[in-house]
Amino acid sequence: RGEATVAQEHFATQFIRARLDTLSRQFPAPRTAPTVLLTCLPGERHEVALLMLAVLVRHRGLRPVYLGADVPLDTIVRTALDLPAAVIAVHALAPEAGALVRDLATQLTSLSPASVVYGGPAFDPPAPAQDLGPAVYGGTSLNGAVETIDRLARQFTPVTSGGTA
Repeated sequence: RGEATVAQEHFATQFIRARLDTLSRQFPAPRTAPTVLLTCLPGERHEVALLMLAVLVRHRGLRPVYLGADVPLDTIVRTALDLPAAVIAVHALAPEAGALVRDLATQLTSLSPASVVYGGPAFDPPAPAQDLGPAVYGGTSLNGAVETIDRLARQFTPVTSGGTA
C-alpha cells in the first residue's frame, strides 16, 4: 500500500526470517519422514510465505528442505531427485510463474513420483485458471497448502531400484 519504505520492508523481512528460523528449529522432523522440497521459482525473490510454509510443514512432522528464492528449474529438479522429495512446493507472486510450474511438473513427472504443489498470489483468485499439467494447486491459505502437502507426502512411494547386489 506504499505505507512503508523499501528499507522498512527489508528490515521487517529479516526480522520475520529470524523468528521463523527459530520456530523451525523447535520442531525436529524424524529422518524417516517424507521430504518436502520448498522453493521459489526462477526470478521470484519474495520468500517469507514459503518460509512460513516450511515451519508449518516441519510442525506437521514432515522433513522440509528449503532452497529459498530465485532457484533455477534444473536445480529444483536435480535436488528433488537427489533427496528424493515426496513433494516439491513452489511459491510465486509473478503471473509468469504458471509456465514455469507447468515445465517443472512436466519434467518431474517423467523422472520421479514426486508431486508438485504450487501456490502464492500468482495463482490465487481472481487470477485466471491455468492448465498447469500434473501440478496441484495448494489453495489460497497456508493451512490449505499444508493439508495438501501432508496428504500427498504421506501417499508418496519412492522409486526403488530393482537390481541385485
